[in-house]
Amino acid sequence: MRVRLRDAKAADREAFWKATLETAWRDIPEDERAGMDRREFESHFRQAAGPYLDDPRNTLFIAEDERGTPAGHILLGQTMPFYSSRPYGFIFDIYVAEWARRQGVGKQLIEFAFKWFQEQGLEKVKLEVADGNESARPLYLRMGFKMDRHVMGRSLR
Repeated sequence: MRVRLRDAKAADREAFWKATLETAWRDIPEDERAGMDRREFESHFRQAAGPYLDDPRNTLFIAEDERGTPAGHILLGQTMPFYSSRPYGFIFDIYVAEWARRQGVGKQLIEFAFKWFQEQGLEKVKLEVADGNESARPLYLRMGFKMDRHVMGRSLR
């Protein structure tokens, strides 16, 4: 399926939050999610992630099918890590609607991101993927992403 990308409008924000909150909740490791109140999590996540959505250096794009139905989104920006003096592009959020998955939408979103970052003068792009997100990791590997840092966790209970 071919999609076209457009800048997000204010009316797209609630759909963004609905999709992003669902994905973020699902990506929390089970041992961390156990006993967590979902409403408290969503409130906290909106506070923590909201500045990325509102930052004028970041841009949210909406992918639409030929009828104008949203098929996904991608939030792009740049960041400066502690361990490097060079900024890089970062895919803060990427989402493909369930009905549009496995139809090339994710690949189109990532290809768009590559071009967008190049236009910004950046030489590298990164993203974060949950270890349990077995459906997205193969796409990212096919698109040339490689593991360059690992975040590991261990329960203390």
